[in-house]
Amino acid sequence: MPITHVIDHVQRRMETIAEGPITWADLVAHWEAEVAEGGAGYPELIVGVRATVQFTPDNVRHLVERLRLAAQQGPLGPTAVVVQTELGFGMLRMLGMLVEPFCAIVPFHDRAAAEVWLAAHLPPSRTQGLSPP
Repeated sequence: MPITHVIDHVQRRMETIAEGPITWADLVAHWEAEVAEGGAGYPELIVGVRATVQFTPDNVRHLVERLRLAAQQGPLGPTAVVVQTELGFGMLRMLGMLVEPFCAIVPFHDRAAAEVWLAAHLPPSRTQGLSPP
């Protein structure tokens, strides 16, 4: 699978790696695994510097609806996504704007900046021990 993740239930945090072409099916599979493993409410760092977008703006709108429904069940954790391509950045920026009323998804070109943003969006008791690798 082009998207793999590790959930740390002790630190209540997720780290995800996306590599290669990322399709709609990959996005759905990742989201379903995240929910099934109890990570949807955790802050997530997605590193997709070696990924390419193979999904459409229409797929993004469908993802927004899935996230909206999930947010009705409980809060969703903030998500920082590190990408290299402008297409990926643009698609994630669009996603971030559409989900803004109920969750935070922000694209970055730089992992350190993504880590700083993610740490700033954690509850104060959870920011200890977070530092850019």
